[in-house]
Amino acid sequence: MVLISRTKNNKDEALQQIRAYNVSNFLEDYRFLLQRAVDEIWNNIVWINKTNKSGRNRIIPIIPKSNEFKNNYLRNLLLKDWRYSKHYVDSSIKQAYSIVKSWSGFTLTGEEADEGFNELKRSPRLMNPKSYVSLFKTT
Repeated sequence: MVLISRTKNNKDEALQQIRAYNVSNFLEDYRFLLQRAVDEIWNNIVWINKTNKSGRNRIIPIIPKSNEFKNNYLRNLLLKDWRYSKHYVDSSIKQAYSIVKSWSGFTLTGEEADEGFNELKRSPRLMNPKSYVSLFKTT
C-alpha cells in the first residue's frame, strides 16, 4: 500500500510517497523468506568426514561464506519474488547465517547421538513464528 501526503516547504507543495505495510502479511512473508534463506544455505553446505583425536569419525559441516554465494546467488534468489524493501533481504541473510552457524556449533559440540541418528537429515527449522515477535495494541 502506498500513501501520498502533501508537505509544504518554503511555500512549495511537494508530494511525499510513504510505504505502509500490512504488518501480519509482512511478518509471514519475512518468515518464509528467512526459512528459504536457511534452506538455501543448508543445501549448499559441504560435509567433510574427519577423525578426531579419540578415533571417532565426525561429519563436519562447512558453511558457504564466499561473497559470491552471499551477495550474488543468495541475494538475487531471495529478491526474485520479494515485494518489500531490499534491506529486509539482507537482514534475512544475516539472520539465516546466524541460525545455521548456531546449529553448526551445536552439531560439533552437542551431545552424543542416538543409534540411527543422521546429522544430514536434521536441518534447522524456524519453529513458532509468534515466539520471536509480539505486537501489543495500544489505545
